[in-house]
Amino acid sequence: MEPITPDLAAKTRINRIISYLPHLREGQLIWVERIVLQFRQAKAFIVNPASNLLSDCFLEDFGVAPLFF
Repeated sequence: MEPITPDLAAKTRINRIISYLPHLREGQLIWVERIVLQFRQAKAFIVNPASNLLSDCFLEDFGVAPLFF
């Protein structure tokens, strides 16, 4: 059995997401596509050093996605 590496875990998650896609309606597929495209955009973040509201980790994981919705 292959050890669970971050790469293998990511591939497993990607395959799971792919398996869900054929069951989505057209409008849902559009949303998924837009979300993925948003995450592929270039990233440039500025954190206010006086604030602890958003961490560097949050910005790296979510970027401007909350602004997208």
